[in-house]
Amino acid sequence: MDDREWKVKRAEFLDLLENVLSDANDAYEVLENYEAPISYQLSLGYLNMSFVAFLEARKLYELHEDIQHYEIEPFFKSYGDFKFQLKKVITENDDNTSWLHGSYERFRSVCVGIRKFIENSNSN
Repeated sequence: MDDREWKVKRAEFLDLLENVLSDANDAYEVLENYEAPISYQLSLGYLNMSFVAFLEARKLYELHEDIQHYEIEPFFKSYGDFKFQLKKVITENDDNTSWLHGSYERFRSVCVGIRKFIENSNSN
């Protein structure tokens, strides 16, 4: 992959990461802003949108070896953990969202770190 294509793929991955994070944030925040069951329906809608972008990011990452890096790997696990905790809160109608909050914060932190990594590698 030449340097230009490399930068395009990283930028494409970064855009997908931002979409995943934005929709995951909405899926998380809507639980605080609305009462159940509407909050659950809205949350699952946003989760579905984030999962579509997540799958596209995963596909792009797997198909392009040149963008694969250990700095990006935690994105996939942290999203899976967040998704699991969100579904658990909804499925169990659980008011205790501390596990969800922790998994969301870890996911958000991982995304911020990846964004910085990609932006720094784009400047090289």
